[in-house]
Parts: sequence; C-alpha cells; structure tokens
Amino acid sequence: MKRRDERDFVDDMLAAVRAIEAATDGLTFEEFRADEFRCKAVILDLQVLGEAARNLPSSVQAGSPDIPWRNLIDMRNRLAHGYFGIELKIVYDTARISVPPLAEPIRRLRARLDARS
Repeated sequence: MKRRDERDFVDDMLAAVRAIEAATDGLTFEEFRADEFRCKAVILDLQVLGEAARNLPSSVQAGSPDIPWRNLIDMRNRLAHGYFGIELKIVYDTARISVPPLAEPIRRLRARLDARS
C-alpha cells in the first residue's frame, strides 16, 4: 500500500467538504434531521475532515492559520467518541455554516503543497 502524504490528507479534506456541501445543500434542519442516512453521511464526512486535519504535520497546519485546525480535530473527536450524545442541530449548523468557507483555504493549501514538490 502506498504511503499517504500530506497532499492525500488535504485531498481527503476537500472531498469531505464537497460531500458535506452536497448532502446539506438547500435542506432545512427538519429535512436533515428526518433523513437518518444523510445525517450519518455528514457525521462521517465531518470525522474524515477532522481525521485528515489531525494527520497533517503541525508545520503544514501553521502555514494555513485561516483553517480552524483545532476545531476540526475536536469535532472529529466528539463525533467519534461521544456518538451517544451527538446534537444534530450542531452537526447541521457546522455543515451549513462552518464547512463551506473551508473549501477555499484548503484549495490554497493544496496548491502550496503542489508548488513545493
């Protein structure tokens, strides 16, 4: 198996952002809450986003202070380890409000990683 590098983790982050946006686009909270499969998909993609962020070296994270690294990692930990107490409204608000603005800084990070190799 190929060893994953920083670009792979950033690609995971971008894919998760795209999937979260697609899964929640135009949905009200009530529609989101009523769709168990969609809720689980968004929760999984938030976990992927945080896990990929956690796997990036601190030197890479430091180069992108506009990405809330600690928040991403903390959300992943809460979803993975506190699954019995997940508040779907927080998941929905995170998906609709906090995730979309991440796309551009993550794309810029990916471009910087490409330029350096």
